Amino acid sequence: MVRKCMDSMMGAANHATIRTLRNIPLKHQCAILCRNMAEKYALEQEVKELKFECETAFEISTQIQGDMDMVMEENQTLENKNEELKTSLEGEKNKVKTLEDKVKKLQTVLEKEKKEQTKK
Repeated sequence: MVRKCMDSMMGAANHATIRTLRNIPLKHQCAILCRNMAEKYALEQEVKELKFECETAFEISTQIQGDMDMVMEENQTLENKNEELKTSLEGEKNKVKTLEDKVKKLQTVLEKEKKEQTKK
């Protein structure tokens, strides 16, 4: 029975390994079989855990990528708004400069008129 079980488990193993196992006493074969089954179970559990960790990491990275995309989009919107405000500020500075020039001209004209009135 144990040999059949081992032969079926070792289906993918080469015949030399099976012949080697047949030369081992039955109680040692049972111990080997138990150890191998325990190792297989432990490896299957580890694979399940690693698969879960990978899936979780993928979900987290997907969420982070989505967040980064939103931040980049918002950043672009803010940069565009900043450019609009800079352009608007330049326009306002030009208006102020124009008004300052007009005030200077008016002050010059006013001073000339005062001088003329004081001469009269």
